[in-house]
This record gives sequence, C-alpha cells and structure tokens, in this order.
Amino acid sequence: MYWSDVMIGYKTAASAACLAFVATFGAASVSAQGMDYYIGGGYESSSAVSTATVRSGTYSDGALSSLVLVGGMEMDRGAYFLGGEINVGMNIGGTLTPRTRIVGGGPPPPILGTGVCGRFAWGPYACSVDYTARARAIVGVNVGNVGLFGTAGAAMISGTFATSPLRTEAATVSGTTYGVGARYTLSNGMMLRGEVIWDNLTNSTQTGRNDSDWTATSVQLTLIKRF
Repeated sequence: MYWSDVMIGYKTAASAACLAFVATFGAASVSAQGMDYYIGGGYESSSAVSTATVRSGTYSDGALSSLVLVGGMEMDRGAYFLGGEINVGMNIGGTLTPRTRIVGGGPPPPILGTGVCGRFAWGPYACSVDYTARARAIVGVNVGNVGLFGTAGAAMISGTFATSPLRTEAATVSGTTYGVGARYTLSNGMMLRGEVIWDNLTNSTQTGRNDSDWTATSVQLTLIKRF
C-alpha cells in the first residue's frame, strides 16, 4: 500500500468538509456575526459488516464501541440552523468476526472460531477498526429547546484487513455518511445530542483485488459546548 493510496480517503473527507463549510457560510462576504463554534465528546455504538467487492465467500461483522470527539461551526437563524462538522470516533471495544457464506442458505458460522483473522480464510474483510472519521453538513429546525436535524457528508474508517491466509494489511475505506438526530439545549451553551448514523463506504486503499466495502449503523450520544 502506497502513501498516495492512503491519501485518497483523506482527500474525500477533506472535500466533503469544504462543501459543508461552503454550504454553511455561503460566499466569502458573509459576516462572522451570528456564527457559533462548538466542541464536544461522547460515545458511539455501531453494528457493522465488512464485505468483499470482488470475492464474496467470506466477510466479517460485529458490534463496535467508540469514544467520539466533535468540532464544528454553526449559523443559527432562529427557526432553522445549518453548519459543518468534523466527527471522529476512536474504537475502544468490540470484535469483528470473520464468517463464511453457506451455499444453499443457513446461518453463516465463524471461520474456525471467533476472532480468527487472516490465518485460515481468504479475504478481503475487516479484522479491526482503529477509528472512523466523518466530515458532514448539518441542517435542522428549532422547536423550542429541541433541534431536529439531518446530516450528510463523507466518512472513512482506518484499520486492519485480511487479504489471504496468513496475511493482513493496514488500509482505509471511504464513502458517504448520513444521519438524523435531535438535540436539547441546556444552560451555559451546553447541548445534549443523540443521532442515528449510516455509513456506506466503498472506496478501499487495499492492494490488488483486495477491495472491501463497509456498512455500519451507529447510535451516537454527545455532549456539546457552544462558544
């Protein structure tokens, strides 16, 4: 895997961030007045599946837990708000289990035991995830102290992937992300936010024909401080 390959995922996320900020702030002549900045942290629980783009005999799935850091900008226009955000989740727990498909149906069993990755099965599939990064635009409406919102942008995971028996490699997979959620305004600029996020990632930096896709559904809870 070459450094230029790794940069594909980062360029995708960076482009989405730029689009989010442009959508938020419009032309360069827009005044900074009325613009809020925020940071926060929280927890995310995800259910994910890693599948092969070319070969379909094996895949992995599982539940992951992450600590989340968020930072962004927002313009509040009373009845509605819009903004751009960087959202990063660092994996702190959970297991991806490699599985093999059974011809004719039936439940897919683990490959020679839970946690086996790259030792006995052809990849590609994800063995573990280090972090998930998202660059998103946010648009919502205010109903009293409650804000209802939707998000869309780019996302990327970085981790370790099986490629063939006895071989794994570090790689990234990038693609699109979207979500819906609600937030509640507390005192002193604090907000409590809950969201359901869907990631659909198909642009892999794995070598050769070892491309993997990644889909995940996540529930994220964050506490945010506005400035």
